[in-house]
Amino acid sequence: EDAEGEGEGQSLTERLSAQLRAGTYECMVCCEPVRRDQPVWSCRTCYQIFHMSCIQRWGLARLSSSGFRCPAGCQAEYKVGVFRLRYTCWCGRLTEPTGAELSLYDLPHSCGETCGKMQIEERR
Repeated sequence: EDAEGEGEGQSLTERLSAQLRAGTYECMVCCEPVRRDQPVWSCRTCYQIFHMSCIQRWGLARLSSSGFRCPAGCQAEYKVGVFRLRYTCWCGRLTEPTGAELSLYDLPHSCGETCGKMQIEERR
């Protein structure tokens, strides 16, 4: 594994986890590192992670009558009615979790519960 947490043969989950733990994962909107203590949002299709403040600015700036698309280019569309984005842990159990609730676990932004999100197939 290299310093960026992008080791050969790692799954998307393993790469994202390693980069978040190391503090090397970058928000695709602002290109700044995503820190453990910053609220985040992840696309439900490609699972890319963004600072909550960045995705809110992105969505509002690109809002059309049909909504906005994920900045990562996966073409996932988020409808206007659901634009009120909220910070949740990975599994969605905790809404607007505090640092104290999340600091107990190794993986940033995790409440410690098993996530039920479907994993996407790796594209090679």
